[in-house]
Amino acid sequence: MEVIRSKFQCPACNRSILNRKIDRCLYCGASLPQALLFSPEKIAALDEETRKQEERRKQHPTPQTVEQSGFLSNAIDTIDIISDIGGLFD
Repeated sequence: MEVIRSKFQCPACNRSILNRKIDRCLYCGASLPQALLFSPEKIAALDEETRKQEERRKQHPTPQTVEQSGFLSNAIDTIDIISDIGGLFD
């Protein structure tokens, strides 16, 4: 299996930097050099984009699947009722 390495590695443990907003390696806890971190301006821009995405998500919720909507169970209940009513006229 091929290992995919991140462009940004912790100088202490050589593992991928998981979050360039945080000044410490999330694996070994070593301090990361400023050159590997996002600038405060970049962090602010990323945070703003995340806020906008969450606003859009609230305004336009993801459509439910058929299973989540309960459509199938409601349809089956309706079919059962119709078949019960149909049996009254036999």
